[in-house]
Amino acid sequence: MISSLTVAWSPHLRWKSGFSVLAVGGKSGRLSFWRFHQPQCYSTRSSSESSHASFLGFLQAHNTWITSITWALIDSDASNHQVMLFTGSCNGSVKIWQACNKELQESSDISPVSFSLLKEVTSVDCGPVSVLSVIVPLDSPSKISLAIGKGSGTVDVWICEMCSSTFKKVGSYRGHDHIVTGLAWAFNGHCLYSCSQDNTLCSWILMENYLHQVSIPSNTLGMMSSADMPTAFDSCCGLAVSPGNLVLAVVHGYDTELLNPMYEARSCKAAIEFLWIGGQHLDPISDILPDSSEREMTCLETNILWSLQQFNHNPLDKPLIMWDIVAALLAFNQSNPKCLENILLKWLASVLGGPECDISTDLSQAFSRYLPRLASRTLQLFNVITRQVVLKMDDDKDLGGVELWDMWKKVHIDVERELRDRLVGFSLSVISSNIVSGCDEEDNVCRIGGWVPIGLAQMERWVDFNKADMKENLMHLAENVGRTKKRRLNSIYTMQEECSFCSASVPLGSPEFAFCQGEKTNESETRGPSHKLPRCSVSMLVCPPTTPPWHCVCCKRWASQLAPSTLFTLPEYPSDFEPFIQQQRSSTHPTKPWCPFCGILLQRLQPEFLLSPTPV
Repeated sequence: MISSLTVAWSPHLRWKSGFSVLAVGGKSGRLSFWRFHQPQCYSTRSSSESSHASFLGFLQAHNTWITSITWALIDSDASNHQVMLFTGSCNGSVKIWQACNKELQESSDISPVSFSLLKEVTSVDCGPVSVLSVIVPLDSPSKISLAIGKGSGTVDVWICEMCSSTFKKVGSYRGHDHIVTGLAWAFNGHCLYSCSQDNTLCSWILMENYLHQVSIPSNTLGMMSSADMPTAFDSCCGLAVSPGNLVLAVVHGYDTELLNPMYEARSCKAAIEFLWIGGQHLDPISDILPDSSEREMTCLETNILWSLQQFNHNPLDKPLIMWDIVAALLAFNQSNPKCLENILLKWLASVLGGPECDISTDLSQAFSRYLPRLASRTLQLFNVITRQVVLKMDDDKDLGGVELWDMWKKVHIDVERELRDRLVGFSLSVISSNIVSGCDEEDNVCRIGGWVPIGLAQMERWVDFNKADMKENLMHLAENVGRTKKRRLNSIYTMQEECSFCSASVPLGSPEFAFCQGEKTNESETRGPSHKLPRCSVSMLVCPPTTPPWHCVCCKRWASQLAPSTLFTLPEYPSDFEPFIQQQRSSTHPTKPWCPFCGILLQRLQPEFLLSPTPV
């Protein structure tokens, strides 16, 4: 498409085959659409296969330049969600389009009925539109909050009720003197941030159908803020809110006249500024009161708890992305460790039984009782916070002293054990289910939804090593599978493992790593050096040296086999895995590279001299 001006990705559409749509707007007023399907499999090796993409066609949305595009999902149910497209033009027109789900998924081209015009919220000659931002609040899944940035520096806000097809303009607000270059909603649509070419940044609170301008939080956590840094910025080019709504990233352009022409002017083109917004109060009346650091700390504590609770509402087919929450908790540890302890205990109380649940004196016993009843997502969230925040503290100073720190460490071990039980239990249940069904073909005996539970011998040994503390149904599963003739399971049963360095045998001592027994010399019974080998965190098999394994930057584990996607959606430890096995069997989506213990994306380990994969 010639002279393209703006692009926007649709959310991941979870239909028969997962895909996303790329919309490209140009000077002609036409939109072009491209459908990108998710990969058939994920690998750490370079793949020669290109992503499966198909061109869908064009849609004449406007009569002049398209300057902004954005998408939204209404009633985000995997089987019945509506795809909405918002477009803005330089002539001031803003239109809302509704997609036909079936045609968007199956059609080979965009027909006139693939997108239907739902509403033109602003007409021509209302001033050029520069940027759009939409949000669907979790507590009102049929309502859309639409913010429109104009070239005049004003921000228009509309509330769209999709069930009744009503569109109400909240108002038009002037916060900048030049073109609005960035808009982003935060805190479930209660807060809106805007930036402009005049290098100004505004914070707005939406309350009772009115937009109030409030101040941006100051340096709440005692870390360096924008006011502390010498700056040569002369414009804001855009902004974005972090997944937990605690950090605001703003892209700035430099004033070249303030830079050293020999050094800085050559290398400094733009910069990203990170601002803490976790202390943002959501009540405009509070902005009238004198500035109080204690008030901002209270707001920050409330907003962190809100961010943690949002993971209970997020789709379970997405990995955990919580670097901003971890960064905020680590900063709390430096400035106010007691407040950090209160945040963590309040969050755990809400997870286990609500505010009336007191776990401050008996954390390990309370958690051990509730572990089987907690969702896998909650356990993974706890695992990340424990590893990245709690276990990095000084046990004799922070978090209530040595005794409470030891309790956190014990609970962390119990959580990882619970996640391991679920992984092994699901794998053994898959094998047992397929054996009972009478499938005799070796290659397909345990394949469900493209996933195969390899490492059967290692799982049986692990259950036997820990039988004193093993769940009763897990012991029965291991016994049932153990009575099966192993010749039927040759493809997944590897009894003896060999070292890739010296060919010595490798016994199972730990599910995380292994030590070979060392190569025996010809002249004596002494053995050579023992080699340390990484084990796959999913199958417990030694990772093969021929394929780079996946790596988790949080728990530092390795994986050569990916965990089944159903494992991440378990609401508790099930008494019967069969319903979840059927769910995995009917799934057409590939297994995602997620850590089964942390829930974050796995990746190929990069050399240390490259950029860090996470800002934490």
